[in-house]
Amino acid sequence: MKLNNRHEMVGTIAKVEEEGRELKLTFSVEKTIEIPKTNIDIAKLKTMLGARIGILNLDESYKIRVVK
Repeated sequence: MKLNNRHEMVGTIAKVEEEGRELKLTFSVEKTIEIPKTNIDIAKLKTMLGARIGILNLDESYKIRVVK
């Protein structure tokens, strides 16, 4: 699943994987989205494993936040 422009994914991030030029983020809601590797730092994502996060696509600029 790709994250459409101006859409946000919110859920608990369970896994981060590298695949080619993309990162695969798996959420506990069992949705996997693909984003370009150049848009978000993988080390930052890995620190969020187990957290409930939101990821928003704004014209291929991805914003990530921890949701409390």
